[in-house]
Amino acid sequence: MKTILSSIEPSVESASKLAGACVKLSIALGCITAIFYSLRIGYFPQGMTLGDGLLFLVVAGCFGAVYAIFLGSMVSLGISIAWLLRPVLQGIFWGVSKIVRAKDKQVYQLARFAWWSVPYALIGVIFAVWLAGYDWRAYLNLFLMVVALYVFYSLAVDTGARYKQSRQAVEPDEASTMAPEQSKQPLAVPGSPKPAGLNRHKHLYFVSIAVVVLLPLLMSNSIGQLLDGAMRLAQIRVEHPILYVKAPYNQMFPQSLEVSTATAPQGFTAYEKVVILFRGVGDAIVVSFKDGDYIRQLDLPNDHVMVERRQHLNEMK
Repeated sequence: MKTILSSIEPSVESASKLAGACVKLSIALGCITAIFYSLRIGYFPQGMTLGDGLLFLVVAGCFGAVYAIFLGSMVSLGISIAWLLRPVLQGIFWGVSKIVRAKDKQVYQLARFAWWSVPYALIGVIFAVWLAGYDWRAYLNLFLMVVALYVFYSLAVDTGARYKQSRQAVEPDEASTMAPEQSKQPLAVPGSPKPAGLNRHKHLYFVSIAVVVLLPLLMSNSIGQLLDGAMRLAQIRVEHPILYVKAPYNQMFPQSLEVSTATAPQGFTAYEKVVILFRGVGDAIVVSFKDGDYIRQLDLPNDHVMVERRQHLNEMK
């Protein structure tokens, strides 16, 4: 029994570390995308309590999960069409190098086609159709984003491999020049200079990873729909609700949105065709609705608003 436990202990420890890293990455990505969503709607939650902070972590996790799936599928889509992109990009890079004549002759390899990317690429195609719809300009923007992600992913993979090889090549050389009694000491000495190539590969690797993570948020015009979908998943954004607003804030809504058939509590007025942009975090709820030729956005106190969501029985089957 002890032998079995000792054999599976390293696997369990590795799995727990991997799970912890995934959770941290998901929350980090979620925080970044939550900030972008707040910038998108022009609202940052105020009056947050400890409970709101815990809820925000859940929201960030949902954001991060959706964004990580989207990012992975877009990168996989680029890898799946590498057989088409590699010769074109290599020709472009070769022509640019002839024109610019850069001093740095370092050539980085583009990632090759891999069969494992095909299933994930299909998810990317679904994302593209969902985000772009019938807008050909959105498809063009997504395609350029996929190409850019493929280039920086290739740069990250290549520089990461070169950094690992350079590090392995440097450490044996340092160990061989040491005396036997010194070889037991750690190889890394704080403040000791490192080869220029080693630092260059390391910096390029981390820069490429950062670009891959942030590029869809900065480049894709359709990323707003993805952010909206993540917010719906986290139950922060609600579309097509029945909104009950208490006086005096009900006077700010147009009468055309009133629901005459709804039974509203005393002092409340029911409204439809309203989108809840932000709720559950902070002391206010943010709503948006169409009023004539304008789209109006209001911040309402939580204690003056009730939200009802209706779903037809046939839709639940």
